[in-house]
Amino acid sequence: MAGLVAGMGTDMERSDDIRPKLEKLEQLFARGATPGERAAAGADRGRLAQKLGSSADEKQTALQ
Repeated sequence: MAGLVAGMGTDMERSDDIRPKLEKLEQLFARGATPGERAAAGADRGRLAQKLGSSADEKQTALQ
């Protein structure tokens, strides 16, 4: 799958890519050295969680 343009993968591929990033952001949020690092990690974590949730919502809508 190398060489794919960003955003052109399937929902499953995108969620597989998002989960490791989300885990790393959660670790940074928990152990951030400064309030700024924690705030940035928290904001990114929220955006990735929304992406992950929205792709799951799209699947459910398609199945109905």
